[in-house]
Amino acid sequence: MSSQKHLRDMAVLYPNFKINPSKLSGDLKINIGTLKVDSDVDPENWKVLDSATGNIIPVSDIKGAEKLVIAEFIATYKDIDEDDEGDTEEVDKESQEEPEDAPDEVIQEPLSDADKLAMLDEIMDGEVEPARSPRAPVKRENTFQKMPVTIPIDIRSRQIQELTIQDIKDYICQNATEQEAFMFLKLCQARNLNPFLNEAYLIKYGNKTTMTVGKDAFMRRAEAHPQFDGFEAGIIIQKPDGELERREGTFILKNETLVGGWAKIYRKDRRQPFVSEIALHEYDLKQSLWISKPATMIRKVAIVQGKREAFPSEFGGMYDQSEVGGGIIEADYMEVSE
Repeated sequence: MSSQKHLRDMAVLYPNFKINPSKLSGDLKINIGTLKVDSDVDPENWKVLDSATGNIIPVSDIKGAEKLVIAEFIATYKDIDEDDEGDTEEVDKESQEEPEDAPDEVIQEPLSDADKLAMLDEIMDGEVEPARSPRAPVKRENTFQKMPVTIPIDIRSRQIQELTIQDIKDYICQNATEQEAFMFLKLCQARNLNPFLNEAYLIKYGNKTTMTVGKDAFMRRAEAHPQFDGFEAGIIIQKPDGELERREGTFILKNETLVGGWAKIYRKDRRQPFVSEIALHEYDLKQSLWISKPATMIRKVAIVQGKREAFPSEFGGMYDQSEVGGGIIEADYMEVSE
């Protein structure tokens, strides 16, 4: 049976997983509702509470992207369970080992003052060797620390590598052609992007197709880079006298004029930051979020472009949807006969 520590380990790996302190159970928030995790029940028999209908659905009946998310969670849960059982066996084995027989303790009565003087005379005359007390054993602290639980198999990478063209057409973009799904598949595998975690998008309007990368994917990948040393970003405001103000964040008053966005990306191995300054009129589409949240959108474009310049090997060829005109990258295909 899984322990409370087992569930705590899962909560560390999955921030959306909340433990029920009164019993060995918990809830994992997913898009369609809540996965009810019960340590007393086999994972294949867990249930999902549908937030829209209130129905209880067996995990075996879940389809689409949610099925892959649940499968990854269950696989991780089982891997950690095996690690916990291995630790328990080692502890039991150590507790069964019998201690070695300790030597009998010799109790020596204290010497009188006369005996001490007589012994000192014998030592000074060279008749006996002085008694030396055995050196006290040095107590060494056990520096071994149990490493935090890890997933032995990179389930996330395995999920990306097992992604198929049919998966993309079934769950990502049903209107995509074979060629478009293939190109998107190779982008995800080459850049280790998981479309089920909203790290990459394949969107099609009519005959036009876009393959874009989510802003969160840029952020996570930059955070994981050993040379990444933080960033600053904000918006550019034009004052009534024509002077430009570079303001951190996205705060802007209604009577102020937004003209662009900026970002500074810092690397540990560079003396100067990479600076990106973006003009609003080059990207403002006058539609969707560009109307309601222009400051947020232009700041995001500046961050993405700055990170692509600072880490070309990591982000080369990866574009956020806000960077491409209308969110669409036209893709033309032609048949090649052998």
